Amino acid sequence: YITNPSFEDGTNGWITSNVKTQTNSEFTKKAGYVYVEKWVEKPGAAGDASVSQTVSLPNAKYRLTVAAQNLSQASPATNNTGMYVFAGNQQTPIYTPGDYTVEFTVITGSVNLGVNAEGATGNWLALDNFRLYQIGYVDEAALVEELGRLVGNAESLLSSMMSAAKKSALNTAISNAKEITSGSKAYDAKVVV
Repeated sequence: YITNPSFEDGTNGWITSNVKTQTNSEFTKKAGYVYVEKWVEKPGAAGDASVSQTVSLPNAKYRLTVAAQNLSQASPATNNTGMYVFAGNQQTPIYTPGDYTVEFTVITGSVNLGVNAEGATGNWLALDNFRLYQIGYVDEAALVEELGRLVGNAESLLSSMMSAAKKSALNTAISNAKEITSGSKAYDAKVVV
């Protein structure tokens, strides 16, 4: 489902910012010939960078794993901050070289996934080899849990600038979703939030 998961075709299929492909063997977790990195001279901090794509998936529970690092070459044992693997609204921090995993549920037929760095403190960010596994089906409990997360995201949007009609529609969707998550309204597959 993921297009070009190991960057062997460059960054084709990915939306990228502040990264480049690399073919050396310095990143020990790379798979194949190519990986993606952002590097600045030590002891600097790499700052911001991102790699993402929206993937169409059957509604189910998934695990996304990526080989990655947020490394300070001046002090490799340091747990740097500011870089994570994400899928939808779930994320896992990335530190020293390793495999990093995030679990998520798809209820809308697609998910945006990838790696994001915001003010990353390491000077060498690298990633490769995205792997996606289906780990379960969407049952009622998983649906209610994911709907609860979406309600939280929607409520945070209420303070944003929007037309009165859109705000009313968002309030209605939030109200309907809250009824479902509280158990006071039966789930209907036709309900769209």
